[in-house]
Amino acid sequence: MQRSKPYFAYGSNMKIDRITADERAPSARKIGRAKMLDKKLVFNKISTDGSGKGNIIVSPSNSVWGVLFEINEREIQNLDRAEGGYYKQDITVIDEDGNSTDAFTYISSKTDDNLKPYDWYLELIIEGADECDLPKEYIDDLRKFESKPDTRKKK
Repeated sequence: MQRSKPYFAYGSNMKIDRITADERAPSARKIGRAKMLDKKLVFNKISTDGSGKGNIIVSPSNSVWGVLFEINEREIQNLDRAEGGYYKQDITVIDEDGNSTDAFTYISSKTDDNLKPYDWYLELIIEGADECDLPKEYIDDLRKFESKPDTRKKK
C-alpha cells in the first residue's frame, strides 16, 4: 500500500463504515486515538443541506479528540472530493503515547456560527467516537451539543 501522512478524523469520518465507504477511503486502517491541542470542535461549517458540519477552531487549553487512519495515497483524492467545502491542512497531533505525530485533516473557512448540526449527523460522530474508544468525558461532551431534526423530504 502506498503510504501518506496519517489522516486525523474528528467528525463523522471517525465512524469506520463511513470512512471505508467506496467513495471515501476503503483502505483506511485505524492507527489509534489522538488529539489536537489548543483546538475546539464546533459545528459552524456551512453545508449545502442547511446544517452545520464539524469544524476545528483555535481555542487555547481545549483539545479535539479524533482518530488517526492510514489511507492508501491513491484514495486521498476520493476523500478530498467527499470533504467538499473543507481544505486539507497539515497538522500535528498528540498520539496515545504522548508523541507528536504529523498528519492531515480537513478544516473549513466557510463558516457561520449560528448553524447547528442535524441530529443524525451528530449521532454519526458520537457513534464513531464510541466505536474508536475516545475518552468517555469527550463523548459525554459531544452529547451536549445542540442539534436540530432534519425536516427535509427524504428521497
